[in-house]
Amino acid sequence: MKVPIHGGSSLGALRNRLLRRGQPEPYGGSIRDNPNPIPPTPQSLAIGQRIYREQCEVCHGVVGAGDGPGAAALDPRLADLRIHMAAGPTDGEFFFWISEGFKGTAMPAFKGRLSDEERWHVLNFIKTLVLTDR
Repeated sequence: MKVPIHGGSSLGALRNRLLRRGQPEPYGGSIRDNPNPIPPTPQSLAIGQRIYREQCEVCHGVVGAGDGPGAAALDPRLADLRIHMAAGPTDGEFFFWISEGFKGTAMPAFKGRLSDEERWHVLNFIKTLVLTDR
């Protein structure tokens, strides 16, 4: 299935807009190259899914479409994680957004609520939500 991008934008253009808005390089660019130290094992995915259900689903929805019950009143509209992950942010960039929040949006910082390890686990789970061509 092809992923529709609003306005006909390419995934690369979407990724560039995300990077500009999300400030992914606050540490001289090193955040982009920060690899996920936690492999996406079944145990990691289960932990990540639990955290996602508890912390993220209310806004991002069951499948990450940005259609959770808490999303209706938010402006700007929430990210569809299935598409944004397909746009190609690095693990380090996405970890930064989970940790620090996303500038100009309602996305909160989770670094004070979740440990580093928990944030990597939830990233592993979120990556399973990506829409791909089938």
